Amino acid sequence: MQEDGIDQLDRAILRELMRDGRLTNAELAERVNLSPSACLRRVRALEEGGLIAGYVMLLDTGRANMPGVAFVSVTLKDQGRATLDRFETASQRYAEIVECYLLAGPADYILRVVYRDAADFERIHTKVLTQLPGVLRVQSALTLRTVAPFPGTLLSPRGVCVVQAEIIPAEPVWIMPAKGGERELIEDPSLTRLLAELHGRSDAQLAALSAFTQRRGEGWAPTAEEVKQFVSDKLVALDRDKAEFCYQLCRATDARRIVEIGTSYGVSTLYLAAALRDNIAERGGRGLVIGTEYEPQKAAAASAHFERAGLSRHIELRQGDLRETLLGIDEPVDFLLVDIWIGMARPALELVAPHLRAGAVVICDNTELHRSDYADYFAFLNDPANGFQTMTLPFKGGLEMSVCR
Repeated sequence: MQEDGIDQLDRAILRELMRDGRLTNAELAERVNLSPSACLRRVRALEEGGLIAGYVMLLDTGRANMPGVAFVSVTLKDQGRATLDRFETASQRYAEIVECYLLAGPADYILRVVYRDAADFERIHTKVLTQLPGVLRVQSALTLRTVAPFPGTLLSPRGVCVVQAEIIPAEPVWIMPAKGGERELIEDPSLTRLLAELHGRSDAQLAALSAFTQRRGEGWAPTAEEVKQFVSDKLVALDRDKAEFCYQLCRATDARRIVEIGTSYGVSTLYLAAALRDNIAERGGRGLVIGTEYEPQKAAAASAHFERAGLSRHIELRQGDLRETLLGIDEPVDFLLVDIWIGMARPALELVAPHLRAGAVVICDNTELHRSDYADYFAFLNDPANGFQTMTLPFKGGLEMSVCR
């Protein structure tokens, strides 16, 4: 049975059953103003015609000790039929993956995943999602709460209609390219695999970070040592789309002297160094990425990642207090990435600003999300004496792009 072969009464029956599939025939008949016998005939016809595919019980995942919900975008290594089939078959073996959709767009699939807590999501990410056949990369978005649950499809008077809210932003948004003909931004398979691995590890830690932040918002005041211990193994990598944007900016401006404030485990540094490497390969010359990291163990881990990617020769990682390590910048700086504890953002910018060439680009992360906390940083940018033009780009959390005049 096709949806266009039903009438208003059939649609009314379907709407009521989607709201409550346990209605008795008598209750349903009363709601749609039909006799019980007529109502029953219509329901059976809808069932036999296949428009009613079945009846299900909806589980309260919170009470079932699976309160967490994540939407996971999955990109495969290729889109061949055999690869798709293997992935789809494997994804149906895991109870944690409750829905799976094939997409037309930047990613190949989107999964709805349920989990118990941060540790459970990390297990699912490491042991399940990244181990599915054919996976190149995964990117997770963790939900905070369910706003408008609806267990069915809305039927309009003229046909099936999926209703969604459209949010019109005040500023333009960046549009991702269609999947057809898309190729990797950085044409280096080993680096691409390493970045996928590191972004995956960072994504798997989001639930723990969210829980930690929530506890602090509820009044818990951890000691400085507790905070240090918690964040010690957290990658907190720059979002993939922001890192790719930085790569593109460095390529477009032929950046040769790049400074990064807050290297951490070196994920964003790899994008910057890849851009420098590709600029040199295309146009010749030389250059350097200067990274800064206070924590020795993070600096060591970052250096290992640089070596693994074959990019160490393009990076000088300065470990220690940036107020000391940034004193020696000998050549004009083309690009500056600020991704550090907010309290150090302005001091870092003040140190590097005298070395920025005219037209140099400065990028700072999460300036919309933490607008008030960045007051000192914005005061420096907006002071005419410092010669910056700035705008907040509509990436998640806001991405400040400032140009030195």
